[in-house]
Amino acid sequence: MSRRPTNAVLVVVAAVVVLAGCGPTPASSPSPSPSLSANLVPKPQVSSDFVNRLDGSTATIPLGSAVMTALTGSDEGMVFNKTDVAYENLINGSKDLILVTYPSDEEFQMAADAGVELDVIPVVKDALVFLANTGNQVDNLTQAQVKDIYTGTTTNWSQVGGADASIIPYQRQVNSGSQTLFLKLAMGDTTPMDAPTDMRPGEMSALVDMIADYDNSVNALGYTMFYYATQMYLKDTVKLLSIDGVEPSAQTISDETFPYLTYYYAVVRKDAPQDSDARKVIEWMLGDEAQQLASQTNYVPMDPRNIQPLEPTYGYFGSTKENTTQSSGTGGTQPKVFEWQWCSDAGPVRCGFDDNNNITSFSYDGNEVMTAAVMQWISDHSSVNSIQATSDFTAIGGYDDQGEWVSEIITGTGKPLVLSDLFFDSVNYISYINQNLFNETTNPEYYKWLHADALAMGSPHDPPSGFTGLPNDYPNFSIDSYGTDYQSRGLSITFTFPEGNPFFSESVDDPWAVDQRITNAASIGLMIPSDLSPYGRISSVRWTQNNANQIYPVLTTTSVPSTSDDTLNEKIQAQAAAHPEMTCFRVQYGADRVTLLGYTDPQACLSPSELPHFPTVVGQWAFATWDDDPMTEGDLPSSWKTQVPANTALFECSATDENDCGEVVDIVFSSSAVVRSVWSEGDQIQAIIIDQGSMYIIPYTVDQ
Repeated sequence: MSRRPTNAVLVVVAAVVVLAGCGPTPASSPSPSPSLSANLVPKPQVSSDFVNRLDGSTATIPLGSAVMTALTGSDEGMVFNKTDVAYENLINGSKDLILVTYPSDEEFQMAADAGVELDVIPVVKDALVFLANTGNQVDNLTQAQVKDIYTGTTTNWSQVGGADASIIPYQRQVNSGSQTLFLKLAMGDTTPMDAPTDMRPGEMSALVDMIADYDNSVNALGYTMFYYATQMYLKDTVKLLSIDGVEPSAQTISDETFPYLTYYYAVVRKDAPQDSDARKVIEWMLGDEAQQLASQTNYVPMDPRNIQPLEPTYGYFGSTKENTTQSSGTGGTQPKVFEWQWCSDAGPVRCGFDDNNNITSFSYDGNEVMTAAVMQWISDHSSVNSIQATSDFTAIGGYDDQGEWVSEIITGTGKPLVLSDLFFDSVNYISYINQNLFNETTNPEYYKWLHADALAMGSPHDPPSGFTGLPNDYPNFSIDSYGTDYQSRGLSITFTFPEGNPFFSESVDDPWAVDQRITNAASIGLMIPSDLSPYGRISSVRWTQNNANQIYPVLTTTSVPSTSDDTLNEKIQAQAAAHPEMTCFRVQYGADRVTLLGYTDPQACLSPSELPHFPTVVGQWAFATWDDDPMTEGDLPSSWKTQVPANTALFECSATDENDCGEVVDIVFSSSAVVRSVWSEGDQIQAIIIDQGSMYIIPYTVDQ
């Protein structure tokens, strides 16, 4: 599988920015004219080292891989960098051929400064396309209407045949490749209106997500490249608009009836010999065989006669078009609480251990069927080291007779857990999973895996390539009950892709390990919304900042935009406005409530691993209804003064200076102790208590 070096971090972002590189077909470069006659060019014999002389952008990796495989039988060793690096490599002579977008003025100048002339040869076509939400009734715009919308002359969808709603026209960042192409092809000599920063997403994927998923997305308009929209980031809630009545397709782009045409190019140094491998490869790429190969790889060929019929490549993991889009949940109809319990003398999970700390016995109070099934699993394995349970299922892990780690989740009926068990009856869960698992806007866990941001360990990763979806009976998953950047306490499913899968490039398995292992195995988590799963709660969080520089979350709890989510987020915004002294707001989730905590230090949002000890409770709401539901001292155990959790490191701070703190153990409160605030957090109740000039934050268990 073709891949990029791990030190080429965030290349996808850069490649997306330059994906829309533009420029005319250069007059000095050969361009095939449409013809009905065959253009048969024999495959050239290239040196075994040619793979090391080829470079390109992320958008052309599949094209380069197909070329190398056709000519040499393998793409092993092929490394594509971002576009500007590929041009640098060509100009300095370390590469002979690059597959890229049209060179920018800066890249032409870089070549001129080095005394190098470039030969820029179009090899496949692409086009700028406009995107709208599938809920928008408008399917076509004219080129004149596009200009009117982006100059502010047309502001309502009703003016172009749609509903009576304001048009939200997104643009890209200034100087990005797609913005440059938009200005050249769509606007021409017309200057568009300026767009605020929040309407200029930094990444192409973010623009697509805004049209697909965000509030008021049905009224949004944006643009991208045809190849990107149909091959790299396709979403079923986004559609491509016709322009002047012409629908964008491989046929209409290739025959040039669709406007806004551009190309991908093969670029060599002008002085490259005619008998060089690079020149011979370009000549072959312009022949029918290679053009048909490009079409099969989902690029648009230069001549329509070379368009090949396309079908998504299914089959891995047993996937089909049907089982990756259709499913029916079997998890019941009522919401349930999901909190793991571990082995404890106090129950409900009780375990026995041998001298090596292996688990030898198990019981769950009140569930004899699950207990018997887990005991059978223990007896079938040489050692069992991990077990955790809820009233509905038990997760167990250990080693088999060959010393391999194995695990299973056993349900309350004694059967192995299957994916459908985690979702409400009849819910089509697999469509949601496949649309959101690799969506960095709606899935915070994938965003952190992709970018390795401040909240994540490790290095950035390349996105999957050629992913057609998981089947509805996919078995390689685990479950947990938390989100890592906010305490949602809902269901999180982690999907594991085993080593050797066709979707991920190789990377270091554990960058912190002494003996680093290179693998393409990957695990991606996904929080599940409350309307799809009995265990679902908050599925995603998007941080925003208001004009007062207050940072707060915008939460999503349902799989589609809902008035329920609107109500919750309006309450969060209202509480932020009511507490101007607070700069950061975070959410904590308990068994049946959401609590909004306010902090005076913005680092509580920017560096959550270093949260201040004493937040202020500014809002508490019952889950789903979002009715005000404040907690009081009455929610604490009646013995809260005398039964403080023992042997637990707690913080004691001055009541007048929250920075004057230290750890204490075994606190005993006086009769004058008072409760300042109470909130639920997972399976615990947190309380801030003031006593004799000191403040304490104490975790109580619900049944204490």
